[in-house]
Amino acid sequence: MWKVTLKGLLAHKLRLALTALAIVLGVTFISGSLVLTDTLHDTFTSLVSNAYQHIDFEVRGQAVLNSGGNAVRNPIPESLLAKVRRVTGVAEAAGSVSGYAQFVSDGNAISNGGATAGISFEPEKRLSAFQLTKGKAPTSSDDVAMDLATAQKEHFKIGERVRILLPSSPETFTITGLLKFGTADNLAGTTIAAFDLPTAQKLFGLVGSLNTIDVLTTPERARSRSSVTSPGSSPPVSRW
Repeated sequence: MWKVTLKGLLAHKLRLALTALAIVLGVTFISGSLVLTDTLHDTFTSLVSNAYQHIDFEVRGQAVLNSGGNAVRNPIPESLLAKVRRVTGVAEAAGSVSGYAQFVSDGNAISNGGATAGISFEPEKRLSAFQLTKGKAPTSSDDVAMDLATAQKEHFKIGERVRILLPSSPETFTITGLLKFGTADNLAGTTIAAFDLPTAQKLFGLVGSLNTIDVLTTPERARSRSSVTSPGSSPPVSRW
């Protein structure tokens, strides 16, 4: 039986070699996919847990389905921020907004292989996932902070003017600072344009509104939260 099998294999050497090659390639592809998936999972978990490690909970709008069947969150009124700050046990609270903002270089829209995002910059380090690594925070309607990865790739410098595509029309801003997301140079390839809150609200059509309110509690409340939330996990959410 073995002799017959060996003779059959030797008589079809090319087919044997191609079959072996197919098996090796298949195993390699599956192994590579599993390694890549685990690496991405660990990277995102580390980024998010480190960036939001100080936030105790978040207030945001209820998710609803739009006409296209996609889930979207309605903005919340900015006046709610003052109410949250008056709640017993709240140490700090800050509102934020986000929207579409894409940098332009030499007439071409910039993409690092990920998404593009515009945000409001929060100077309180404990309440923001984005931290200044160079320069200063945006404080006027002419200022923008750029993620470090985009600045390095496109050779932008602090003090330089940059064109940005926005929901209404393109505008030009002065780069005042460079940002990191947690310990990373940007958020997994996403280009980040950060403005002060009033400017971001105006640019994204959210004057008088917020997308989220991030909250830090007093030490007593924080200890109470730690008893029900594992370290490094995402903050609890309160839907308004």
